[in-house]
Parts: sequence; C-alpha cells; structure tokens
Amino acid sequence: SKGSFMITFLKNGLKRSHQIILVTMLMFSSFASANSFEELTQKLLEKSFDTKAVAIDQLALIEDDRVKPLFEGLTQSTVYYIKKTNQLGYYESVDKKINFTTLLTGEVITELSKRKYKKVTTNNALRGQIKLHLAALNIYSKDEAIRLTAIDSMLKSPDPQLLDVLKAASKTEESRKVKSLIDLNVALLNVESENETERQVAYTFLSNSLHEAARIKLIQVSQSEGYPEEEKAFATKALSKIDEKLKYVKVT
Repeated sequence: SKGSFMITFLKNGLKRSHQIILVTMLMFSSFASANSFEELTQKLLEKSFDTKAVAIDQLALIEDDRVKPLFEGLTQSTVYYIKKTNQLGYYESVDKKINFTTLLTGEVITELSKRKYKKVTTNNALRGQIKLHLAALNIYSKDEAIRLTAIDSMLKSPDPQLLDVLKAASKTEESRKVKSLIDLNVALLNVESENETERQVAYTFLSNSLHEAARIKLIQVSQSEGYPEEEKAFATKALSKIDEKLKYVKVT
C-alpha cells in the first residue's frame, strides 16, 4: 500500500522527530481526513522550515491528486498565496497579467495585482525532500507509463535515498519491463554497498544486462582506482561477456 511504502521511504533520511510524527499518524488514523489537505497546505505558510518539512511529509501520505502538482509547483517556485486571505495557488505572469489558479478549487483569479501575492518560501533541504517524494510517488504511480519514465530517468544518477523504495517496489511491480529497470537501478546502487554479498549480486545482475547503464557502470568500475582489484577484474570480465552478447544480438 501507499502507506507502507511511504513509511519505509520516510524512515530513511528524515529527522527522527519527523519519523515519530508520521508513524504515530499512521497508527492512530486511517490516513488523513477530508480536510487534511487544506489544513496541511496552510502550514506551508509558516516561517519555520521544520514545520513545512513535517507538513510536506504528511501531505505525501495523502491519497489526493492535488499533492503531486503542489510538490511540482513548490520545486518550480510557482506556489504563492493571497496575502489578505492566505489562499494558496499557482502563480503565472502572462503578458504582464497575473493568472492565479487556486490550489483547492482550480478557480482562476486574474483581477488582483502582483503586490497582493506572496511566494511560499522553500530552501534547498525542502526542495530536496520534495523531489524525493515526487520520485517515490512516480515509482508507485498507477500509470505504468509514468512508472517506466520515472525509473528510466533515474538510471543516469540513481539516488541512494530511494534504494529501499526501489527494493519494495520491485516486490510488487507487475510490469516485467518496469521491474527490470527497477532491479537495474538497485544493482547500480548496490555496487557501492558495504555488504560484499550485495555487491556480488549486483555485479552478476549487471553482467547479464544489455542496458547501456549497466555497461557504463562496469566501465567505471573497471577503470577507477576506487574499487578493489578483484571487483575491477570482475567488471572487465563482465564487459567482455556483454560484448559477446551484443555481437550475437547484432548478427541475429
């Protein structure tokens, strides 16, 4: 479920105080009430970034289609509020005209001047937190195309903070194509694991993959001074194995 995977995700990399709040919330409520989205978004107007961080974590647990656009807007600095009413929405300036789409209803307000609005402030830590939540939401999207695109885009630079989410997703993913990319991401990350067994499994997986990301990682290992000689030799051998497979694929 979304709750179980998000708890796994949130327990890795967030402050202990935030973890306690989230676990308690899940234990004593069946996610959020109908009013929670509005209540939590109002906390984004607080000056305290810690308060905002907790609100963002709680919003990530809500089954509401408005959460993802909100997170995207926060990373793009397009979420503002009307000073007089604290009404949140998406701010857009078009030909010197302000279009303000309200967060709760989608109503478009055009009659207010620029000085009537104020941007919801974030910092680097919050933006990083939100980006991780967005990645997790995409990994568990109901739309296979969204999952596939999200997982594929991670291959260029797999994020260690998403490792547990990826492992959990692999166990429940029904699409073979998506699962293979999830497992490839896990292997790429586990090459850097402190656990020798995990590294061995990862190298074996990469040696059996024809994906370009696997090849790039093996080349990196084989040529870098930062890896043990045994692993560099294994990577070199795996690359030869892949090259032989590619020759066969091209011939056939």
